[in-house]
Amino acid sequence: MLDFNGKGFSEEAKLDFENYSERDLNNGAIMLLDNPFPLPNGLWVGAAEDKDKRYSIIFDPVKNLCGGRETYSKNPTRPNSVFDMFWLCGADEEGNPISLLENFALEHCNDIDSLDEKTVEALRNGDRVLVFYNLKHPGE
Repeated sequence: MLDFNGKGFSEEAKLDFENYSERDLNNGAIMLLDNPFPLPNGLWVGAAEDKDKRYSIIFDPVKNLCGGRETYSKNPTRPNSVFDMFWLCGADEEGNPISLLENFALEHCNDIDSLDEKTVEALRNGDRVLVFYNLKHPGE
């Protein structure tokens, strides 16, 4: 499913990946965070990052297509949204991804006012909010 073109990780990366990554020895590679997980509809969702950006990714193994959307950056190319998949944590029974939204959204998302007052107050109090997504294949 994943083709690394015969390339592997160096021994240093295997033994101390955080140090390896912090010293920017990965040559700008985009790396998976945690494990992507399958959805009942056959898609896989996960998170990836390079040195300064984090992406939500969706992979279709049948069509061999993968797409991503920037969800966090020190220097964003677009404003963050409360509807970005920041911290993917699972899927519902219909296969829709579930993500966590934390109080970081109060400062970094330009559309925080699109949430109801009770949700915003919960974020201000340090609570987390579950966000459920409804994914559709193009053309559906």
